[in-house]
Amino acid sequence: MKRPRYVIAVPDLHRSATFYRDVLGFEIREIGDAGWRFYVRGECTIMAGECPDAMPPTELRDHSWFAYIEVDRIDALHEEVTSRGATVISDLTDEPWGMREFGIRTVDGHRIKFGSARVDETAGDAFDDDAAALGRVLGAIPEFVLVIDGQGVIRYINRVEPGFVRSEVIGMSAKAVVTPDSQDVHELALASLFDTGEEQEYEARVVIPDGTVQWYRTRMLPLHRDGRAPEALLVATNITELKMARDSAQRAGGGRRGVERGLSSARGYYAAPIAPASGWSPIASRTDAWTAAGARV
Repeated sequence: MKRPRYVIAVPDLHRSATFYRDVLGFEIREIGDAGWRFYVRGECTIMAGECPDAMPPTELRDHSWFAYIEVDRIDALHEEVTSRGATVISDLTDEPWGMREFGIRTVDGHRIKFGSARVDETAGDAFDDDAAALGRVLGAIPEFVLVIDGQGVIRYINRVEPGFVRSEVIGMSAKAVVTPDSQDVHELALASLFDTGEEQEYEARVVIPDGTVQWYRTRMLPLHRDGRAPEALLVATNITELKMARDSAQRAGGGRRGVERGLSSARGYYAAPIAPASGWSPIASRTDAWTAAGARV
């Protein structure tokens, strides 16, 4: 079996979709039929059809349970949905069959149970120690390490260039941080990765907040889960200085001395920031900044 998909009938599709989005954190997708919406979170999809004349789920009693959804962090999910007003009908409990779970009733009257396998606390402490050590390593390496999902959204980044705010970069589209002329190659690499499961490599330019344009060589690898690759691991290396050195070396006539002169010239060139366009911010559109930068790089 693969990804869980559920089909439900709801009396008011707009009201239902609002609840799943605002309370349970699902993304709402339209599918070209006004009577249907898909609610998507992670690998779970709920297909909701508007049926105002169907029997209300509240009248089905115990038959109104329609889904058991297994999650990774049950306590965090419980805190999230209860803080948003979810109606809990079975409290968060460690069950004898090895699961920790809770149940809710939706605005439509359906019931959903969420659960995750219990992990013993000592194992959790060891995991936390390992995670902390890994975080220190990722923070110290010169490369930028990112995880992006199938929609190209950044879900993790180990660190950011000066001027960016890490918490704001997480959740952005990876496409938004590259220059317009590099967006096609990035999207093609991402599509090829998910289509073939094969490693991709490409070079792209990024405008950083001080206005400079920098080159990155990026390796893109699939993160496999259950035989699929729903996410991608990106390892990006700043190659700006190398690019500039090669260009300068060509202008200087090549050879070792040419490369050395080019590298020296590149450092001075690279150090001079490009004045960002008025109103530009690192999280907003980079089109204006790219226009300002284009005359220099």
